Amino acid sequence: MFTNEPATDVEVGGGESMRQWLVIATLLVLAGCASPPRSLDQAPASSPQPRAVADAPSVFKGRDVVWGGRIVGVTNESASTLVTVLAKPLDGQLRPKDSADGDARFIARFEGFRDPLVFREDRSLTVIGRIDGTHPATVGDYRYDQPVVAVTGHELWDPLPVRDAPYRRYDPFYDRFHDPFIFNSPCLRHSRYCW
Repeated sequence: MFTNEPATDVEVGGGESMRQWLVIATLLVLAGCASPPRSLDQAPASSPQPRAVADAPSVFKGRDVVWGGRIVGVTNESASTLVTVLAKPLDGQLRPKDSADGDARFIARFEGFRDPLVFREDRSLTVIGRIDGTHPATVGDYRYDQPVVAVTGHELWDPLPVRDAPYRRYDPFYDRFHDPFIFNSPCLRHSRYCW
């Protein structure tokens, strides 16, 4: 019935097939992690900086760009809407980085009406379009030309959620009663931070 001899005719099938499916599944998961939204699918691979375009607009006129930043103003005209944006660098998802400082402004020109309550100040915006010259503008008493982008695609980003809970260290071998910094611990000041 039972023997102590090792099995020699046992075949392990599907190992190679399972490995291929695992690789495919991993690639699909990773591809979905940092992809930009569908509205920004037609983004060019590289774009000049808004400051460079403002300095030499004739060199870059007609070039496709993807720019983003924080909205600082909206002006509705009879046939279009001009959205003034403080330019910021973009991350891998083409979202403007909140932590970065802006060094130039540009104007995103949308055809038709855009509601200023939807495109309100301090919201993040990414646009795809073609450089269409400059527009004279003033910030305080300073007058300069802002590059204008004729928008062909855009993404209006929702604010990132803010984490309210502070970082709590966890170490299974940590003894909080022998901590030399226990008197500076938030545990003593606010009991909700205690673990």
